Amino acid sequence: VTPTLAAVSYIVVYAGHSKEMQKMIASDAGYTRRIDHTFELPDYTPTDLAEIFLKMAAKAKRSIGEGVTTLTISKVIKESTDDAYRSMLNGTVAEMLLKATDSAMCDRLRPGGFKGASLSYEAADVTRGAEVFKSSKALE
Repeated sequence: VTPTLAAVSYIVVYAGHSKEMQKMIASDAGYTRRIDHTFELPDYTPTDLAEIFLKMAAKAKRSIGEGVTTLTISKVIKESTDDAYRSMLNGTVAEMLLKATDSAMCDRLRPGGFKGASLSYEAADVTRGAEVFKSSKALE
């Protein structure tokens, strides 16, 4: 049985940053009567980003050294970024920090060689990794 056109339902998802979405909806009076439901996802908090960082580290098979906790990572993120920066990049903040922390860990391990070394993030690696936010802010 072929459904008639009247029986077919569609869901259209518009996604974007809040200000841009408000501009788009305001650009055509018809949008407000056609869009029945809207919701806004909150930005990740530094704690959320720290938890994402730890999940990504586990997926990359990296150990977490003593003193590297959700709380300490969250503090580093909060001290290295501001609300606007985190809002602009959201989850990318955790990804950037992970890559930079991995690089800092490799720099720390390189002099002694990697053979038999534990691929473990230490607090100093995370702190050094957070320097990536200073250089990326300069690009804005």
